[in-house]
Order: sequence, then C-alpha cells, then structure tokens
Amino acid sequence: MIERGKLQAIYNYLPGMWVSLRRDDGQPIVVRISAWNYRPMLGIYANFIESEIRHRIQVFAERGGDISSFPLNRKKLFSFEEITGNKEIGDIICETSPLLFYCDNCGRIEQHRTGDKNIPVGKKCPVCKKGTMKQLQFTYSCHCGFSREIFINPNEVGNFFYFPSDKRQYTLSHKDGTKGKELNLKCPNCNTLLRVDNASSKRNFKHQSVTVINLVSDDAGKFFDRGEIAHKTVICRWFGKLSYSEYDKIIENQDEAFRKKKNQGPLDNFDLVGLVRTLSGENVNVEWILNAMCENYKPQSEINGVEDYSEICDGIFREQIGTFGDDGYREWIGRLAYKLIQYYTIRDSIHLSLDMCMADMKRYEVIEDYEEVLSLHKILGISDMLVTNNTELVSCVYGFTRTTDDPASPNLKGRLKLNSFGISEEGLHLSYGAKLKTEGILFDISLRRIIEWLLENDYVTESQLPDLYSDESVKHWYLTHVKGDNISSFGNSQPSDLITDAVFSLLHSMAHAFMVEAGEISGLDKNSLAELIIVETASIFIYSQSEQGITLGALSGMANLGYVKFLKDVLRDSRNCVFDPICMETETCCSACQLLPENSCKYFNHNLGRKYLYTLSDKQQPKVGFWDMN
Repeated sequence: MIERGKLQAIYNYLPGMWVSLRRDDGQPIVVRISAWNYRPMLGIYANFIESEIRHRIQVFAERGGDISSFPLNRKKLFSFEEITGNKEIGDIICETSPLLFYCDNCGRIEQHRTGDKNIPVGKKCPVCKKGTMKQLQFTYSCHCGFSREIFINPNEVGNFFYFPSDKRQYTLSHKDGTKGKELNLKCPNCNTLLRVDNASSKRNFKHQSVTVINLVSDDAGKFFDRGEIAHKTVICRWFGKLSYSEYDKIIENQDEAFRKKKNQGPLDNFDLVGLVRTLSGENVNVEWILNAMCENYKPQSEINGVEDYSEICDGIFREQIGTFGDDGYREWIGRLAYKLIQYYTIRDSIHLSLDMCMADMKRYEVIEDYEEVLSLHKILGISDMLVTNNTELVSCVYGFTRTTDDPASPNLKGRLKLNSFGISEEGLHLSYGAKLKTEGILFDISLRRIIEWLLENDYVTESQLPDLYSDESVKHWYLTHVKGDNISSFGNSQPSDLITDAVFSLLHSMAHAFMVEAGEISGLDKNSLAELIIVETASIFIYSQSEQGITLGALSGMANLGYVKFLKDVLRDSRNCVFDPICMETETCCSACQLLPENSCKYFNHNLGRKYLYTLSDKQQPKVGFWDMN
C-alpha cells in the first residue's frame, strides 16, 4: 500500500504504471500499481466533465487513434472516482515488479515470482559474495497498450548474465556468448516488436486527462444542461446583451425564465372580466379566476425570459448557421458555451480586481500612479487581470496510452490505442480524479491586439479585418476565425488552420512565460503552478496546484503588491535563453526557457516558442513578436 495525496496520485500513481520507491530499509525498488481503493467523487457536475472528455476522445480518434475501448454512443460512459483517503487501509495497491534481479559484480541473474517475500534487493550475491543484488528494472510496452515486466523462465535464468553499460543497456549476455535475443519479443496482441525500456520511464505510460473549472453551483450546471437556449444565453452575456445581474437572476429563477414566451405582456387591452363571465356565467367568482390566471400569465418582471436571447445569438451568428447546418451549429454553440461558463465561473469568484491591486500598490508606494501598470499592460497586450482565491478545479484522468501520447506522432509504428482504467460495478469506465480549491490569476488578452498581431504577420489581410472599434465585431470575428474546438491535449490538432495555430501558440507561450516568472516572485516552484487556457476568450488562468498555495496566499500576494515587478520581469527575463543561439535558431523553446513538466503543462509542451512573443529573426514565422509590436 502507498499513501499519496489525491492530485499526486492521479498524475503519478495510476493503475498500470511502474513507479520508483524506497523501501523502509532505504533500498530503491520499482513497483507496479495494480489498483486503487476508491470512492465516488462528490460535489462535481459529472455531465459537464464527461462532455469535455467525450470531446477529447473524439479528437484522439480524428488524429488516427484507436478508441475502441470507449463506446461513445452510450448515454453515460464514465464513473468518476477518487482515492478514499483512508490511512488505515491505504489507497494505492502495488506489487514489486519487475522480479528479475542481478549482481552488480558477477552479473548473475535471479528470477522471482509474484508473492515471493524473499526479495534479494540490497543483499550480497550468494555466488560471488562480493556484489550486491539489484533489481533489473526493464519492462516491455506497446502502442496498443500491452505491457509486461521482463521475465526469464526460471529453468533458463542461470544461462544469462547482466553487465550494464551505456551501449548495451538493454542487453543480456548468454553464457554461449550471444547477446540480446531474449529481449526481442513481439506483442501478443498486435504482433509489433515490443519496446524495452526502464520500468519507470514516462514513455511506458501516458495518462490522458482533463482539467475543468468545477461548477460549484448546481444552478449553473442545471442551466447548462437545459440545452441550446441556455447555451445561447451564456453567449449573449459574452457579447454584452445581458448584464451579470440579469444573467444571475436567470440562473437563480430558471423555471420562470424558461416558462416565459416572447409574446407575453400586459393584460390591459383585454376585457378578461367580460370574457370569463361569458364563458362561465354571471354567478362566478371572477376575482378568484383572474388571480389564478395571472399567476401563470404575468406581465414582464425583473426576470427576463431566455427565448429573446436565443434569437439575438442566432442573429449574431447568422452566417455560421448556414455554414455549419443546424446540427453542426448546435454543437458549435454548445462547445462555445461550455468554455464561456467556465470563464464566468472564474470571473464571478473574483477576490482582487486590477483596480484593487493598483490601489494597494499605490497606497504602499510600490507605484506612483496607475499608469505604471497600465503601460505595461499595453505592451504585454493584457486587457484585464483579476485574482481569485476560491476557484475549484476538477482534474480527471480518463485513459492512458503507451510509448507516446499523440496518435499522430510521426515516429509511431502502428495505431495508438487509448486504454481504459477498467469498468466499475455499474458497468461504467473508471475515471480517477481530484478536486482542488485554489487561488489563481486570470489574464484576459486583448482580442483587438491579437487581430492586429495577425495582420502584422500576414496571417490575415486588411480586407479580412472586422471593425476594430466595435467590441461586438471584434468578438464575432475572433470566435469565427480562431477555432477553439481544434485545441486539445495535443495543442492545435489541425496545424493547417494557421490562424488558430498562431493564436494558441501565442497564448500558450505567454502562459509559460507567466508561470516561470510567477514561480520566481511568489516563492512557489514553477512546477507547482499550472495553466488553463480558454482560447475562446483569449484568457490565461495560472493557478497553484497545491492547497499550500492558497494557504500561503502566494499568488494573491504577488498580484497585490508585486504585480508591477512581475510584469517588468516577464518582459526582461523571458526574451533570452541560456542556450541561445542554438535555441533561437531552432524552435525557440527548450527546457531552459519555455518547456515545463507535464504536470504543469496540460498540452504536453506543444505549440510553444519565444518567437511568438519577441522578434527574434526575420527568417521565422511569425516575424514580429507580440510583445515587440509598436
């Protein structure tokens, strides 16, 4: 049994993984995770999360991946679980694996079996009496998901020896002088030559995960579940067609908002008294009947109906209805609303606004006036910033691959399969998750500035531009040209879409620059920070992956008094790399500047480069960096 935190478990201790540990006696050992003790996740809106997972699985298939393990035609596919947190029974069940051991002096090999308690790790070799027995940490893996530990028949094990070297790392020596034949095995499922690798290598196991803003309010989730009209209402809020207070009243009074019809209005023009008496006779309680009628037929009140917003949304996207068709349009609207409702969940939980942060910095004489911050915002293209300290995120892993994470990888031999973690008692696929209540900083990047940058770099022409002085025109153009649906765990899944590719690469590169600098200033390691990019609103949410972050108030403290330093340092420190000119002449991103560990980057470090932020070379595209624009 292993005890680990919930977030650590879903990224590093999942069933099917081999992981390195230290035993109680201090000896290193590799184990395979076989199962979890789990319980249902509570306090999440499962339908909302499953809709995003389904989208990710579909993208995986579109990139050539095998999703045969996941029947998407089923109405409900996943059961969301978390580790129990019960220290008495433990959460993570594991077993020592591989069970092949060798002497680091004479090379002698021992093969043990599962359940054998006499593991020789750290013991003296019983033959040469000089060397120490070590675990031979080799495993086989295949792109189809098959994996197994290295194993030699006990009757043959005495014929093999292992002498580690850089050139022959994965080679055993036979007593007859031959080398390596016993490791050349083919997959029993697809007949492909198996990869031999270190057991705990990340190449052996690639989890597929999704992180979403948790809709803590049941009302918000229920509203989204009402379908197309609700989705269009959310979009109308983005276009400024209803205020926060109007939207909030609709969310809180959904039955009334959906019951209202367009033609409802005052009753003054109708002789209802005469009508009732004509239909019912003179001797009736007219007042009682009218009161009952008015209860179900009210004049317009402070709660607006949603049907008008549906028509407004259709009017904004009239061209898209013709382009997508009815079904495609509904699906597109639903995906857009899915992203917007997360965006507004963050914004509506605001802790510190930009004005509040600037006021505090001026009060404590960190800045002389607001212009110090606003001028830096203009250079960086930031239209707004806010801090939240009670945002709840849900991270769920829903499947895994072996050898690589991307089914479109050029080095892939065969079709990459997305594998399930198993089936629950209810017949649903297991998805392991964890909730995190944390603090973070939301950066809204100027849509107008992004469009101008696209023009500067010839991604668009002047004739294609919207009216840059109209917010509605800018938002409409951006949403119809920057296709957020193309963004998945693999970055931009359609590189031929040059506009979306450029915009996402820009936002992703900015996010990494922000994370690196935020880690330096806040005192949090950059590896403990993570990103959530909402392409549809050009927003970057940087948050702490540890509950310690919110306890310390590290990010909110940085934004409150150290924000101007953060902005200046981002501009100064993210331009150069210690590996220049090599890094500059290649992809302009490497482990010394832009690349981050996978638990921090949700996009496996795809679509990155300093070239999107700075003008590094006139031979590169884009030629003009976003932060070097005039």
